[in-house]
Amino acid sequence: NLYERQERGDNEAIAIGAINALERFNDSVGYRPVLMAKEAGYSDRVTKTAEKALKNIIKDPTTILIDIVKNDTSYKSKLSALKEAEKSDLLPEDKFEVAVEGLNQANGSDATFPEQKADLRNIRLTALNMIINLKVQDSKAVPFIEQVFYMGTAEDEKLKAINAIKAIATDKAAEKLTEFLKY
Repeated sequence: NLYERQERGDNEAIAIGAINALERFNDSVGYRPVLMAKEAGYSDRVTKTAEKALKNIIKDPTTILIDIVKNDTSYKSKLSALKEAEKSDLLPEDKFEVAVEGLNQANGSDATFPEQKADLRNIRLTALNMIINLKVQDSKAVPFIEQVFYMGTAEDEKLKAINAIKAIATDKAAEKLTEFLKY
């Protein structure tokens, strides 16, 4: 219907205008709404505008991304923040911090509905993949990875957890992996 297409076009024009304005402000307060607009299901044009803006709004969004992962009530928003950190130009140690918080949040959350359970699984898998790929040798992730061993998750999650603990490659990681293998 012509009216629906016009309305959709108007909404996208408004979204692009808002994103561009937040980008020009260069203030961290604009980062979160632009990230959410990027993930809101708009057209590729809006998504690309948001992606560009995210790179310009703030140089180091680590604190904002950790805050979203830690405090947002939406599992989808938490996952979006994790994925944004994963593909960003952040330092590996900063990406690692976001991944550790993602794993902490996913392990500490209970889901009732199948979609929520799937979101938590995706958060865990994304965080574990980040830890594997970053290879940051920091034991702070070990307790959260260890939880995945024993929480009744699917075998592929347990395998990812083993690979994540292997990637950390610290004495504490080796100790916890050895304990799990004895289990």
